[in-house]
Amino acid sequence: MATVTVTASTDTQLDDGTATVVEVVNTGARAAIVDPLGQHVRPGEPIRIEPEGRAVRARGDGGTTTLEVTVTVTTPPGLIGFDRLAPDVVSAIEAGGGGGVPASREIAAGAGLSGGGDLTEDREIGVVFGATAGTVTAGNDARLTDARTPTSHAASHAAAGSDPVTVAQSQVTGLSAALTALAPLASPAFTGTPTVPTATAGTSTTQAASTAFVAAAVAALVNSSPSALDTLQELAAALGNDASFATTVTNALAAKAPLASPTLTGTPTAPTATGGTNTTQVATTAFVQTAVSGVSTGGSDYYAQFLMGVR
Repeated sequence: MATVTVTASTDTQLDDGTATVVEVVNTGARAAIVDPLGQHVRPGEPIRIEPEGRAVRARGDGGTTTLEVTVTVTTPPGLIGFDRLAPDVVSAIEAGGGGGVPASREIAAGAGLSGGGDLTEDREIGVVFGATAGTVTAGNDARLTDARTPTSHAASHAAAGSDPVTVAQSQVTGLSAALTALAPLASPAFTGTPTVPTATAGTSTTQAASTAFVAAAVAALVNSSPSALDTLQELAAALGNDASFATTVTNALAAKAPLASPTLTGTPTAPTATGGTNTTQVATTAFVQTAVSGVSTGGSDYYAQFLMGVR
């Protein structure tokens, strides 16, 4: 059977002596005219060609439609006129082998099958059931109903077991490269510009210090000191570069007399007051000697003059 499309303007040859049209069925949407009968074939209507062997043509009745053409091959393909058949008719004839399949052809049974043979007689293909390779498992095979319980993971495979399961680093795709790009926990050597959270001012732990933390600590230490004393070098110079400055100052103060009721030792000295001075100023031995000498040589008048600053 072949499907042929016919139009209203052109007659389409359905056979030419190499194939005999026995039936035409209109499967299209419009009627067709089939010659030499000149018969109209409505959509869905079949028409039997009798007597067989006459040349048959068809065209659409006012439009394009499709016909299903049933043929019988009377002349092997390749004879004169075969190439003038409708293309779909030729395809149908060629698909049938143009005269049948040679009896020498064989049907071979593949894996799991049995039977077959050449086409000199009817052949049967059977299924070979079994439990070995190359056979087919039957639906009632006991193996299909044998319940299987998964084996639990052995406790010995745990990390502390006798045969722990280990996976090499190289067995995990990309793991080595990923670890190389990470820093170790112990003594990491960072590159680029590492960052850490800035600790609260005054923190004194093993927490990593950011540059912001250090800058804030230095600013608090300087605390708006004058520019001449805002570095450790300037402070050291101001202290005379004395690493024991506190001890030096303490010792120096210990060698000084207090302002209130001092107890002087050694040979204290003081400026000698002017003759006749009569205040709380310290009197030196020179002041006293002058005053005493005047009294012994000049009498009371001289002393009076000394006290008045005349002598």
